[in-house]
Amino acid sequence: NEADIITCTEDSTFFDPRVAYGMGGALDPMGMTYHMPLHDVLRMVLLGNDERIGAGTALRIGLVSEITTLDELWPRANELATAIAAKPPAATAGSVKAIWESLDVPRSVALSQGLKYC
Repeated sequence: NEADIITCTEDSTFFDPRVAYGMGGALDPMGMTYHMPLHDVLRMVLLGNDERIGAGTALRIGLVSEITTLDELWPRANELATAIAAKPPAATAGSVKAIWESLDVPRSVALSQGLKYC
């Protein structure tokens, strides 16, 4: 839930097995609510091992941002990482930090806090 860009292959599946094994799922599912609709997070957590989310559904609900083939997964990840790494590091880090910090506060506070990263 803390990855900035999530890419998967066409045959990827996703599930959260913790509840099925008697473990509470808290931090990861809470983080997923920033990317996915609440009902999809709850479904994933409560059904656990009983249901897999396929790549197409994962893309539709916001669990992933891109689907590629298995052969292209690592080259595509490298392409994205290279593009990001070519940008000025302070601007990249400040942008990511401002965006993540904005999720924890009201919009007006986020806007005033974000000015320090411009």
